[in-house]
Amino acid sequence: MTHSWLKRLLAAAALIAAPFVTVPASAEKTVYCYDAERDLVRQTADYACQDEIISPQRAAEIRAERAKYVRRAVLRPPPPPRVGSGSGFFASASGHVVTNRHVVENCRSISILTMEMLTLPARLLGLSADHDLALLDTDAEPTALPRIASRAPDYGANVEIVGYPARRRARVVALISPGRYLGEHRLLRAGVNAISLAATVRGGSSGSPVVDADGQIIGVIFARQTYRARKNPDGSLQKPRPIKTAIVNRALAVPQTALRSFLRQYGVNSVQPPGPPVEPQRYAVRVNCLG
Repeated sequence: MTHSWLKRLLAAAALIAAPFVTVPASAEKTVYCYDAERDLVRQTADYACQDEIISPQRAAEIRAERAKYVRRAVLRPPPPPRVGSGSGFFASASGHVVTNRHVVENCRSISILTMEMLTLPARLLGLSADHDLALLDTDAEPTALPRIASRAPDYGANVEIVGYPARRRARVVALISPGRYLGEHRLLRAGVNAISLAATVRGGSSGSPVVDADGQIIGVIFARQTYRARKNPDGSLQKPRPIKTAIVNRALAVPQTALRSFLRQYGVNSVQPPGPPVEPQRYAVRVNCLG
């Protein structure tokens, strides 16, 4: 009686457990499943592949190509950082520096080099929305400050451009280049006024102060133009036209009125320092950009 009851119990247990018996792994068909969206190949059971089933040869080719791509991505050296330089000048006793917007706008780090051979980090404080001007904040203690002119010079007046044009060897002291004032005009595309100068400027001169005969800043260099002068039948020169060949050189500068307005916008005190004007090389700086 006891044995009969035990047999019936074991039979019932076998019936309950039967649906849960797993199929041996050896009975499953293994395939190569290709996920085209992620470009990945995985080996799985045929019923588990929701993507394309491919041949072993095709799977090996895809994996080899992906391995090459990964190796190139890992071993490829990063692109060298962009290194550039421009010019600028101290605008306050607190160490504020004015330069061009395009000199520092996309820099990862900025520094300045003073006449005393001090390299100091600089922080971008503000950019002009209308003109090519930027304001930097530094921990420098300037030994000299400029004066900003209250009015523009006469047409044809001699001026000086003080900056650090790019050369094979970096300059230690700012270079002073001569020029002539040709008036202020409106740039139609930009919709702002600019000073035109008869002067030769090079790369690295961007941000250079333009100084009049009284040692006062009348503008800030931001661009150059190259013209060819054509002659009329009577021998006089026609209005120059921009071309690639350098015959007549022009430089463009932000006017001192826009410079004053920009400094006031950021609360920088541009009160004229007492005493006679100082040598502009003392307050000019080189602006270095690591992008």
